[in-house]
Amino acid sequence: MSTKYAELEARIAEACFKLGESEKLNIAGVAREFEVPESSLRACWNGRQTRSRRSAVNRRLTEAEELAVCMYLKRLDTIEISAQLHKVTSCAHDILRRNHPRSSPDPPPTVSEVWSKRFLNRYPEFYIRQQKAIEEQRKKAHDLEVILDWFARYQSLCQERGILVGDWYNFDEIGFRIGVGRDQWIVTMDSNQQAYLGSSTNRELVTLCEAIRGDGYVLPPMLVLPGTLHLEDWTTKTNLEDNVLLAVSDTGYSNDQLELELISHFDRFSSQRHTGAYRLLLLNGHGSHCIREFISYCDEKKIIPFCLPPHTTHLLQPLDVVVFQPLKHYDVEAINYAI
Repeated sequence: MSTKYAELEARIAEACFKLGESEKLNIAGVAREFEVPESSLRACWNGRQTRSRRSAVNRRLTEAEELAVCMYLKRLDTIEISAQLHKVTSCAHDILRRNHPRSSPDPPPTVSEVWSKRFLNRYPEFYIRQQKAIEEQRKKAHDLEVILDWFARYQSLCQERGILVGDWYNFDEIGFRIGVGRDQWIVTMDSNQQAYLGSSTNRELVTLCEAIRGDGYVLPPMLVLPGTLHLEDWTTKTNLEDNVLLAVSDTGYSNDQLELELISHFDRFSSQRHTGAYRLLLLNGHGSHCIREFISYCDEKKIIPFCLPPHTTHLLQPLDVVVFQPLKHYDVEAINYAI
């Protein structure tokens, strides 16, 4: 609600108070005195609530459903993820879809594009902040206090939930451009000779999703391949083990739906070996990790997602630093050797 309208409502409230103390009811005169519309003052005097206090006539979510959205946002805040506005809208759609009667012939209701901002305006404990890009030099000059604070909260969480080393997992994903290596040096006697490799403009990707336990045990990975259908050759003409999860997407990148399949895959194999009540999953603050279905599944299975600080994965992400960088190197070496 704008400041101008808030001031108008305050003057209407003061005018109503004066009418209550007056011996003679003169709504028009009091409206002129306080510079408020006579119709608004008359409606308020007759018992109609002001706009800020009235419930929306076209409200899509019930109070209980809106409370569920608030709980989801607070849950994200505890695992170091800040939801974008479209994720708030997605959460509302998920709640409406789940609560919609299956016997109804009508599709589940939806909210508008501006619903998320109006919703957040009704709950002052949440703030809308614009993310700003930071310079590369600022990324390199990380604040040590921020990192130490994150480690302190991480240790506190592990102690509070009694998470053991055998129940601590790190998850990350990385994309490989198919058939694209590095430029190579050649030896020639012709200084003007032009040397070319095959085109490096191929944008087809394969995404590798890995989860490794704190004691070094590796869970079966997920491979996201570009396409719309699974091909038989992927399983019959490769050396992949039977427990590798193969998925497809149009781009070769992971997405919200595949992240749900991945967390189910993770639960199936990690639950066979966990020793404590909870499992900790350390990951990046990727958007797919903060959808409501992902968080709900983790809570149901006692999996605690905990995100790394923004812009620190090249320093703190164990898989990125220790595993994926060498893997990228040897992948390029193999491609160059084949060429």
